[in-house]
Amino acid sequence: MKKLLLFILLSLVFTSFANAQLKQIAVVKDGNWAFYDNLTNAINNADPGSDVIIPGGDYSFNTQISKELHLYGAGHYPLYTEATGVTFIVSQIAFNPGSDNSTLTGLKIHNLLVQNDVDNISMTRCFLVNNVEISMSTTNFSCRESVIKCIYGQRGGGINQYSIFEKNIITGDIAGLDFAIFSNNIITKNVSFVLHVISNSIFRNNVFTFDDHSFLEAVNSCIFEKNIFKFDASGSFPSSGTNTSIDNLYNLDPALEVFVNFSTYGFDYGNDYHLQSSCPGKNYGTDGTDVGIYGTAYPYKEGAVPIIPHYTNSEIGSELIDGKLHLEITVEAQTK
Repeated sequence: MKKLLLFILLSLVFTSFANAQLKQIAVVKDGNWAFYDNLTNAINNADPGSDVIIPGGDYSFNTQISKELHLYGAGHYPLYTEATGVTFIVSQIAFNPGSDNSTLTGLKIHNLLVQNDVDNISMTRCFLVNNVEISMSTTNFSCRESVIKCIYGQRGGGINQYSIFEKNIITGDIAGLDFAIFSNNIITKNVSFVLHVISNSIFRNNVFTFDDHSFLEAVNSCIFEKNIFKFDASGSFPSSGTNTSIDNLYNLDPALEVFVNFSTYGFDYGNDYHLQSSCPGKNYGTDGTDVGIYGTAYPYKEGAVPIIPHYTNSEIGSELIDGKLHLEITVEAQTK
């Protein structure tokens, strides 16, 4: 019965009604539910540790998050959100001290800021329109299976440490990181100095799709292992330098030799980032799986569908017939 009730409530939250009159934000904690039609009120009234479930639509809020919260949206891929709409936070999300261990899943976000002394913030299957700014005293920030523009770890004048970026599509530059791990990403910015002011970090199983040879600036003591480069990046790792190159693949054109479909730089929903069957990056990663976002034991989720139940179809009548309202919802369970 409890699972049935949860299913019904989630259905009501995530279904986009034709007249848009029932779009409620659900706040859930210890089996207790509360509903809001305003995201600021939902955030302010949520107890620490609450789940905040946000249906498709555009939202802004004028508050910062100073407690542990777990925000869930309906996703951002248009093809996979036809029944719900994209959940778009059109304002900045800012995590203040006290918000340790908070998570973001299935959201399109204008900008993300993680302030000083905030640890263990996690972002999964999100689309960050602009930048993620991580303050210098923030540790263990993680971002997986997301689309990101720029990553800046220098907020506050220092260098951010111990962040993890896995299976993302990164379209801007990356700066101000120490002891970071970048694995199985696609990094697409096609200008000089894509990576700058980075030290003691690991780049493995990534695909670099640009062709600018000056992609490193103030990058020291980093390991680049089993990445794919569009150009011959071997000259960027001189024997006298502090960076280490191990078994990287060079001179592979992303459109012709790497991806199934790669028609535009940056991010495009029409691109197919699976590797071609003939690509040397197949099963070439450090773990024996593919280089890029479809590697690892848990590849990039198609459509970046969030872990919550996924609504693929909703039909809701516009009028009562014999005192009844037609309601038809198709839901797919998610195992990861």
